[in-house]
Amino acid sequence: KKYAFESYIVRRMFHGIKLNPCDVTELMSSDDPLDALTAFPDSAFSKFCGHKYLSVVHPSMEASFFGNLDTRGLVLLGKHPRTMFYRIFASMAKWVWVLGSFAASLDSKAKIFVVRRGARFSGVYMESVVGDEQGDSRVEFITMPGFKIGDS
Repeated sequence: KKYAFESYIVRRMFHGIKLNPCDVTELMSSDDPLDALTAFPDSAFSKFCGHKYLSVVHPSMEASFFGNLDTRGLVLLGKHPRTMFYRIFASMAKWVWVLGSFAASLDSKAKIFVVRRGARFSGVYMESVVGDEQGDSRVEFITMPGFKIGDS
């Protein structure tokens, strides 16, 4: 179950992401991504973080976690709440943002790719979450997309 949940989060975080090289110096200079979000509330990263929160954390999920939709309400207003949950979320968003920027800085034509359900498992490009299995293994879900950079 934990891998299925991880897969859901990763799919939502990387869905529709535009790989653009950008200066991440200010973002990386802060240990706490909420400090960067507060200092640069109109930045592309700030918009990305808010958009991804609304995409990943469904209202029913938020209500189940916290008993209310207070965080969603603040994010819809363009705010970044200083809660532990949102801090952890913003930290994850920071690394997705940095990874996308890094990939694009290596190759302006870099692309994210995912393996579809039912594809043949390849130990060269994939890691199994169920251990060593013999035979014709197939992909059920991914936990992390790959990046196509150059001809690799």
